[in-house]
Amino acid sequence: MNGSLSQFKATQRRRADRKEQAKGKFSKNHLNYKDSESKTEYNFPSLEHDELENLKHSIKANLKSEKRKNFSIVFSLTVIIVIFIYFFVLS
Repeated sequence: MNGSLSQFKATQRRRADRKEQAKGKFSKNHLNYKDSESKTEYNFPSLEHDELENLKHSIKANLKSEKRKNFSIVFSLTVIIVIFIYFFVLS
């Protein structure tokens, strides 16, 4: 074995220091803020059964109208592109 025990220990310490320094550069632990004593409180209103059903129906109606609007936009753009290709590229 080449070298002495003190050289081996110094080499191990330098490796550990380099590893810790490299690890610390990419550590995101210092970016997080944690307060273990505080808890997040949510204040959601309680809804009756009828109100909840009305809310569900309104959400479904909004989603349905949004999907219909998106479909009409995509369909009209597709038709315009097809017409453009037919008249200007193929003729």
